[in-house]
Amino acid sequence: FRNEEQQHSFNFPYQLGTGSFDTPQDAQTYTIKIQCGDIIILGSDGIFDNLFEDDILEEINRFICPRKGTLRVKPQIISDALAYRAKKASEDLNNSSPFQCRAMQEGLYYVGGKKDDISVLVGVVTDSKEFSN
Repeated sequence: FRNEEQQHSFNFPYQLGTGSFDTPQDAQTYTIKIQCGDIIILGSDGIFDNLFEDDILEEINRFICPRKGTLRVKPQIISDALAYRAKKASEDLNNSSPFQCRAMQEGLYYVGGKKDDISVLVGVVTDSKEFSN
């Protein structure tokens, strides 16, 4: 499952904070089925403006045990790796980025990544027995 970013228009995302008219009630909500082992990624636009979905999946797959299909590391390691990769992409003028692609769709000239705040949380769904240990 992947949701679309909520934006009023190009490069004008919903935001909470001083001077913003957006409220938590404006957020889209979803109900989806999950299962043990699912990986949940929550990130700011600094992640999703600089990394394509395939980049994110490639980074996650580096940490999955091929035989078991489970993570070999704590979620924090994946979070750090995604943030680092997004930071590098944001600073690379030769990088093709999702932000660049969206800018071009709007008829704007833009090259490379987009420097921005970068926040990412990674969680893994476990059963309650595993969590209590």
